Amino acid sequence: MPSTDYVDYDLFLDEKFSAVAFANSLVQATNTPTDKDVDLDAPSKRLDYDIEEVDRVINRICGDNYEQLLSSVSNISLAEQCLEPLKKNLDHINYSYSKLEKDVVNPFDRSQDMYGAIKKLHMTTNLLRSLTWYLSIARQLALLINNHNSSDWLSVAAHNVVELRNQVKMNPGLKSLYMIRAHEKVLDDNEATIKRQCQSTFKTFNLLQDFNKLRAACVALYLLEKPSLAATVGNYLKSQVNASANQISKTLGAPLPAFESACADAGDRAQSLQTLTKALDTTADDENDESILEFIRSNLDTPNLVSTYWRDIASTLDTKVRDWAIRNPPLARMMVQNVPTMKEAVKNAVASSGIEDGPELKVMVGSFNSLLR
Repeated sequence: MPSTDYVDYDLFLDEKFSAVAFANSLVQATNTPTDKDVDLDAPSKRLDYDIEEVDRVINRICGDNYEQLLSSVSNISLAEQCLEPLKKNLDHINYSYSKLEKDVVNPFDRSQDMYGAIKKLHMTTNLLRSLTWYLSIARQLALLINNHNSSDWLSVAAHNVVELRNQVKMNPGLKSLYMIRAHEKVLDDNEATIKRQCQSTFKTFNLLQDFNKLRAACVALYLLEKPSLAATVGNYLKSQVNASANQISKTLGAPLPAFESACADAGDRAQSLQTLTKALDTTADDENDESILEFIRSNLDTPNLVSTYWRDIASTLDTKVRDWAIRNPPLARMMVQNVPTMKEAVKNAVASSGIEDGPELKVMVGSFNSLLR
């Protein structure tokens, strides 16, 4: 075995090599626990041998590869010469960076804490500003709910409700405040109150009622719940049709004044629908160009409320008059002579709603033709 094999190179090259642990192992290998004195000569000789052996190996490798070593030394020297001109530039760059770090980077790092504090203050200020605006609108809404003297209070209150909802939507941080969360229930109750008042306005509406109050109810319901407004107008139209058709049909066989009075009442209901149409012909706010009337026409699939009113009455009366004539042949024959007068009363009723000629008038007059058969 060559002498170099006695040297444990792997041990020396190991990254975890410990000189203390290696020395301790050499001492333990040449001494026993029963020895009175510690013998360091043997470990020292072993270590000297390893050092000499490694030195011989290095000399041999250098001697065998001197050309490669000289070339490497020459390359290193050449590289140092090439780097020398760059040293001043590198020193200048390092100085510039140090100055930049001192004048910009370090102050920037220190300013981050201040920036964070200012950002939090800004968020707090915005939150307080939004809260102030919210409370101002909420106070105005509460006054309107408790004391609604003006005719347009419904539309103003509805705008307030929408504005409060938008405030919370645009500033989600408001929900972190207990005051806002507690007011949500109050806001829901206020909205329900406004809707009930709007429904009541429609149910009790007549020609003597304040027009502005009706318009305000239309705007309010449109802002708060569009489908509800469409359903309310549709139900109102249907109730007017049923009321007129039932009243007129009940006067069949009665004296002519009763029939004429029923037709006049039907004309009044048509005029109330005209007024409702005018009330709907407005916009809910400046940002929305859509007319409320356009929305109603689209949802109810009707171009004109008054026209639909007369057409539906005619359709209902046609069936009712025919059934009545079948059930009461003698009375039907007696009424033949009154048909011209009855048709005249119908024409006057339709004309009172602004329709002097047209398909509405024809179908209304034609609904009594079954009496002539």
